[in-house]
Amino acid sequence: AVVIDPGHGGADDGGIPGQKVKEKAVALDVAKRLQKALIRRGYSASMTRTGDFDVPKAGRIPTPAARTNTIFVSIHFNSAYRSSARGIETYYHTATSRPLAAHIHRRVLTVRPTMNRGVKRAGFFVLRHNPLRAVLVECGFLTNPQDAKLARKASHREKLARNIADGIHEYH
Repeated sequence: AVVIDPGHGGADDGGIPGQKVKEKAVALDVAKRLQKALIRRGYSASMTRTGDFDVPKAGRIPTPAARTNTIFVSIHFNSAYRSSARGIETYYHTATSRPLAAHIHRRVLTVRPTMNRGVKRAGFFVLRHNPLRAVLVECGFLTNPQDAKLARKASHREKLARNIADGIHEYH
């Protein structure tokens, strides 16, 4: 089973003030596409939010009673005050989550040629407090003109979702 967490939502747009593409919208779109891709492959896939509403950080974390074979994937897009920043990076917190992050990262990098910002350990709330194997995927910089242009395209968001699903499937 997979718990999909589309980043941000509601009053929280994600990113930085004034950025043209809203992170909450493209993250939700990729997450919905990922859910469909996983269900087509026979996975059980649920989402922490299905619309443009706020979910408190603690509400994004599955209960410890979640099945041991369940994984958690948080979908985000990056932003920076430097418009030259670009690329894909994938985060994990625990050593048991690192292989999942590596599989997803390797597949997401094949969506298009971009900067490989790596697989990194981080203490983000949704990773640090998660009882599941959990990763957070940053699918490009919405403050970078090339990455933002791609994020606006439904075909690109579909490829991201399919490739994240491929990484999950390879991990299993």
